Amino acid sequence: MKKIRKLLSTLLVLSVVVTGYPVVCTAADTTTQTDADTTVDYGRKPDDSYIHRSTGGKKSQTMSSNDYSKEAWGQGWHAQPSNDFLEENEDGTFLRISFFDDEGVFLETYDADFNFVSSRQLTKGIWTARGYFKGKDARYIVYKQNNFKQSDEKEVVRVVKYDDDWNILGRCSISAINTYSAFTSGSVRMLESDGILYIHAAHTMYDEGTLLESPHHQANMTLEIDEATMTKVADMSAVSNEKTGYVSHSWNQFIQADDNYIYRLDQGDFYPRAITLSKQKKYYEGIDMYHIEDLKEIFPICGTEQIYTGVSIGSFDLIGNTFITVGNSIDPDTTDLMLNMVKWRNVFVDVTDKDTFDTKTIWLTNYTDDDKIIVYTPHTVVTGDGMYVLWEEGYQDQEDGDYDVLTRIAKIKNDGTLDGKIYRICARQTDCKPILTSKGHIVWFMTNDSSPVFYDVDPARLDDICFEGPGYIQLSATTMKLSQDTYTEIEDSSHTHSYRPDVEVYYRGEKLIQDKDYTVSYEDNYTQGTAYAVVMGKGVFTGWNKAAFTILPAEKDNTWDVPDWWGTAKPSQTPAADPNGSQKDTPAATATAKPTRTPKPAKTPANSSKATSSASPSQAADAASKLKLTKPKTGKLSGNKLYVCWTELTAAKGYQLQYAQSKNFKKKLKTVNKNASTQSYTTLKKMQKKKTYYIRVRAYTQISGKKIYGKWSPVKKVKY
Repeated sequence: MKKIRKLLSTLLVLSVVVTGYPVVCTAADTTTQTDADTTVDYGRKPDDSYIHRSTGGKKSQTMSSNDYSKEAWGQGWHAQPSNDFLEENEDGTFLRISFFDDEGVFLETYDADFNFVSSRQLTKGIWTARGYFKGKDARYIVYKQNNFKQSDEKEVVRVVKYDDDWNILGRCSISAINTYSAFTSGSVRMLESDGILYIHAAHTMYDEGTLLESPHHQANMTLEIDEATMTKVADMSAVSNEKTGYVSHSWNQFIQADDNYIYRLDQGDFYPRAITLSKQKKYYEGIDMYHIEDLKEIFPICGTEQIYTGVSIGSFDLIGNTFITVGNSIDPDTTDLMLNMVKWRNVFVDVTDKDTFDTKTIWLTNYTDDDKIIVYTPHTVVTGDGMYVLWEEGYQDQEDGDYDVLTRIAKIKNDGTLDGKIYRICARQTDCKPILTSKGHIVWFMTNDSSPVFYDVDPARLDDICFEGPGYIQLSATTMKLSQDTYTEIEDSSHTHSYRPDVEVYYRGEKLIQDKDYTVSYEDNYTQGTAYAVVMGKGVFTGWNKAAFTILPAEKDNTWDVPDWWGTAKPSQTPAADPNGSQKDTPAATATAKPTRTPKPAKTPANSSKATSSASPSQAADAASKLKLTKPKTGKLSGNKLYVCWTELTAAKGYQLQYAQSKNFKKKLKTVNKNASTQSYTTLKKMQKKKTYYIRVRAYTQISGKKIYGKWSPVKKVKY
């Protein structure tokens, strides 16, 4: 190989001598691609014009935040209150409402094309926002504060009433409701009917010292508030029995109403162990909140005496005379004793008659353990002729072992049966419940440590925007073209000069768009040898692809100095001795003085003081807050190598990467340090096959010579 490189280098030198210019080898007609799996037909590239990436909005992380079906992955078994809401204004613009525990409530306006317009922050105070509802004439936000001293004098829930300009119209202060911590391990659902605001949620209760209810047992809770006077008129918050609609633990809660009754849905793990539906008269003066008209377990849950249920509920809707409950569940007939070890689920639809509570269960999916498909908690959007069900599914990427997550969309009729096919689209679900706009589109937003990404799905165009194949298109199925495939190394002892050919990527003849369909990085592109342009999938594309190019050795300087005598007579030889014993006069040799070195300037101290200033705690904290990294991406390379890349931060002076064979980063831990002058990637070598690696990255900056590190990124798990 060295001989070949030497020969190529010589040829390049000759080309300079002959033409005066180096030879440039381009790849305009050359394609390079990784070995694609030709057995998979990914179909045409979907139309992704429904995806709108905004800038300017407040950043957060909301992907899959509505999901609570990852018991087997140790990621929770109960719902959480939603923090994100979306509304369409009368003029076609959109309002984003987002709760941040440390900062309060943010209100953001976006135009009809989902461009950021303005932002407003409501005063936070000591309260934490936990629920939002827009009524006919006002908006309501529910706040909480903990009651660790179990005092009936302590205000634990506050409901604030706003007008459309977010002026406060009234407050309802609630205490003495047997609440240690409101809205814990459950959701917050609200509706209004006949001037009453109903709140159905969960709470942890006072520690009564009994074996059954100690300590701070969790159960469902209902509050009823007069909207005109903003006073609590009734509540169900005490310990009771299941015949009253009391459910403990209640891992999720929903509420609906008709002209005469309210209907509450709870997911219980023990008392009772089922999805239960209760019916109670709407508020009237003197109502007994512990008297119900009907109660039924509409979806029994398998197993006994464990908090894990293998079930999650996404929605509870009333359409005409029918309740439709949509969720996911493990096999109800499973014989596994530990339900938190069962990973695989399917989407179900429960259709319940409002008058009789008779229920029929319909399964929208029929996956088995062998499919290895992860099903997430669904959302629903009610339309005039049925509803759309949306849920995330995870498919294991055969290239890096990770799961690619996409969204499935299915339309169901009012009887719960499937209306057409189930589509796959490039989207992520969040705790922002999708809305139906005035155009008949389904719209929601997602954030990934970013400003909102809006999805504007026209149901009439699902065939255009869906994946034809199994899902995200692997970049290994694309073709890469480089603008140049050979470089000659320049003299650079610091090895900081990089070689970066322009990259074009094609799928089925269509040129893809950089930073929309893929990102580009380079590997081993600083010194002679084989270098690579690496593309990582983005949007509807996933996985990676790479193309090689060559960096030849630097051209050696073969010039030589022309002697003084070049072109004149040869210098005379030393004269022979005179026969008479004397020598002819010969000029004395003149000593050539050595060139005098230019003295180096004396170093001037940067600071005359001996003490060196250091970063203050506030400076360090502010600097560290700007060094947040997302989970790194990986790609397997030949020769037991692993390519790792991460987001490049302008505020970073460098990066530190750690990888190990244990979650706690103790087994075979190795550390790689990278300067900011190099690329935000590295290649890990000598990876062991059939081993699982855990990888994390953090960025650092420098203040007064001291390194300030940001937090570690989320851990990337890779099975090599």
